[in-house]
Amino acid sequence: MKNLCIILIFMEIIIGKSLAQQKTTTPPQNTKPQQKIQTQKDTKTQTDPKKQTNKKEINPRIENCNPNAYIRDIVEALKNSGYKFLRSYKLEGPSNDPIQQEYTFSKGTNYLIRAESYVGSNLKMTLYDPTGRVIASSYDPDTQKFYSSIEITCTKTGVYKILFEHYFNKRNFCGGAVISFKR
Repeated sequence: MKNLCIILIFMEIIIGKSLAQQKTTTPPQNTKPQQKIQTQKDTKTQTDPKKQTNKKEINPRIENCNPNAYIRDIVEALKNSGYKFLRSYKLEGPSNDPIQQEYTFSKGTNYLIRAESYVGSNLKMTLYDPTGRVIASSYDPDTQKFYSSIEITCTKTGVYKILFEHYFNKRNFCGGAVISFKR
């Protein structure tokens, strides 16, 4: 047993010396990227508290898209508006593919279509009547402003199409939309 311990210690010494010699004789490779990575980590962990307060907070729903939270917010806002909830839509997926939905509107009924998405998403809603004619949009090209809702009084019963698309923006969809009505 004693001999075995001596042999193990002797092997550790020999292996340790040979590794130390390799480190000193072999020139270090790719040290610059490792240093760059290290400095990037240091700057991320050591942030100035004054700069943190000036930064805009990013909505946590962007990273982990949660359309249900947007829908909940819209439904909560509808409670005091006099509109009643009809239907909700989850808006998630690639931005290069507009999302199209359909809903049957009844003549003489007021409808409110409201959508919410992350800040700066430039989400455009376009409403088409049963003949395919555009009757409302949440984007005003004259002022270049986006609005969060479309409100109409239906003049003809039929299936209306709602197109949700990103305008001037190629981020993925993450939001929700709600159709509500009032008579």
